[in-house]
Formats: sequence, structure tokens, C-alpha cells
Amino acid sequence: MRFEQAFQLVGVAEGGYVNDPSDLGGETICGISRKHHPYSKIWEYIDKWKERGMTPYGINKLAKTTPEFMDFVKAIYRGAYYNPCKCPELKSLYRYPLFNCAVNIGVKNASKLFQRALGVADDGIIGTKTIRKAYISSPKTVLEKFYANWEGYYDMVVSKRPEQAKFRKGWHNRIEQVKKDNCD
Repeated sequence: MRFEQAFQLVGVAEGGYVNDPSDLGGETICGISRKHHPYSKIWEYIDKWKERGMTPYGINKLAKTTPEFMDFVKAIYRGAYYNPCKCPELKSLYRYPLFNCAVNIGVKNASKLFQRALGVADDGIIGTKTIRKAYISSPKTVLEKFYANWEGYYDMVVSKRPEQAKFRKGWHNRIEQVKKDNCD
């Protein structure tokens, strides 16, 4: 799957503006958290809209219809998640699941889950050995293991932080949707 299509699908999964105090990511728009991207231009937009008294619904609507805003979102997705996971260098079937996972749990964690599915050292950095192994491995087997690892990651989060259990169903639904959408 190419970046443009993956970008659209991740955008649907991530939704819009959320500021749930129990969400470990904190204030988030389109899956981009202020905590992890505090200096992004997108926060200038969000702060301006909040100062004008916009509701989360209004912020969501305006964000999705402001081309410059979505260009910043796209640049973050590509530069902070898609490219660091080496998605352009991987088989098409691996790109979207890995990218989607990285947006949700971070590049290093997503890369480790992918590396474990491949049976290579899980250092969290997709390099030549990981890419080579991905090309000679059965995509079906790798993806089954990757999805299982991803589910296990969420279960581990909930076991360490039980207050996160309220997100578990949504997280697992996300994986199921990725499985359905990933048909290159």
C-alpha cells in the first residue's frame, strides 16, 4: 500500500481532536500528540481555534477541511512514522500495518513487534537485516505474528496500567480494521 492510501486510512483510525485526561498520549489531533510533537505547527492552529472558543467537534471539522493543517499532519506522519519504519523499503503488505501501529504506539515499539514477527533481533530499528528477512519471509505468517504481537502489546499496557482498560476494545478494533484494510 502506498503512503497516500495508508495516510487516509490511519486518519480514519485516529479520528480528530481528543483531550482525554486518562489517555497516556494526552492532547491529540489526528493521532498526533502534543506530548510527542510539542513544536509542530499544528498546535498553533489548535491553540488559535481553542482561543476562539471552538468545541472539539468544531476543531475536528476545521482541521479536516484546512489544507495547510492537513499538509502538516501528512508531513509528520511521513517524517516521524512512515519513513523511520522504512515502509518505502518494505513489501507493500507490511507498510500499512507497521505504519498504523507506529502512529499508535511509536516507531520503536512497532518496529520491535515487527522484528519479533520476523524472528530477528528486536532493537526497534528497521535496518538492512530486518528488511532482508522481511523479503524472504512469508507475509501471511509474518503478519499473523505481527498482529498477535500488537494485540499482546496492548494487553501488556493494560496489565501494567489497568486504568487503560477502557481503550482496549478500541485498540483491538483498530487491529481488526487494519487486517480488513490491508489487501494490496
